[in-house]
Amino acid sequence: MCSFTITATISQLSWSTKVILLQLTIFLGIFHLIFEIRRFIHSPRLFMSSYWHWFNLVVILFPVFTSFSWLQTEELPLWETVISTLLLELKFLLYFRAIKYFGTYFAIMIRVAQRVFSFLVVWAIFIFAFAHSLHLLLRPTTVYSDQQSYIGGVNNSWNFASKRQYVPSNDVIENTTEDFDENLTMFSMLYSSFLAVYFMMTGDISLISPSVLAEDWILVLLLVLFSFTTTIYLMNLFIGLLSLAINEANNKQSFLHLRAVTLSEIELFWMLPSQRRKLNWFPDFM
Repeated sequence: MCSFTITATISQLSWSTKVILLQLTIFLGIFHLIFEIRRFIHSPRLFMSSYWHWFNLVVILFPVFTSFSWLQTEELPLWETVISTLLLELKFLLYFRAIKYFGTYFAIMIRVAQRVFSFLVVWAIFIFAFAHSLHLLLRPTTVYSDQQSYIGGVNNSWNFASKRQYVPSNDVIENTTEDFDENLTMFSMLYSSFLAVYFMMTGDISLISPSVLAEDWILVLLLVLFSFTTTIYLMNLFIGLLSLAINEANNKQSFLHLRAVTLSEIELFWMLPSQRRKLNWFPDFM
């Protein structure tokens, strides 16, 4: 993490220094990859079913491939660097889960996330359904440039993009761009509609133009249904489920279980055979 983030953050470093740090990143990544391979050999079924192992694998491989790409092109791969830095720093944060002072909160977050995962899936389907409906309603449709006619009614964001204006001074008809509402263009693509609906879930309805709301009852109906089912009902239900899951979880027991899993991985995959055979570390009666 240090070698990669230093390279990505400090732009004043010379290229020779960056090469050393990137090579060190690749070497340490391969070193950590060996232990992931040992985990897979030890129990392939457990490795495939554990999301922690998949996360570790992504955290190791992504910065390694980013470093390879950086060394080959000698140019900063921006999006790959951003994702690699985020993954490495999150991985560093997870090392605190075996310390009691921090581990209790990690145990709470993991246990609660496991309890409410199915509810989050249902919630995501609700959001996708409304995002898809708003995308179909507000997306730009066919434009006939020769007749300057725009299909899609007042909901079409392209209707605001271009207008013909008559100029009396020289009797020339000019194309101008005015009254263009850029907020409506978020619904022109399905993925951006999903993002817009996510923002609307927090109460931000500025993504919809007031002029459109005043002229389309279908849009108003969708927004009212979305506000009640998702923002009011599901969000408050989710908060209640979180409170119940936190109260029902035995935080101390969850932390001890998390620490036991961490210690078992250290003993199995990070210790040498000679260390595991030390009787003063692992007596026979244990």
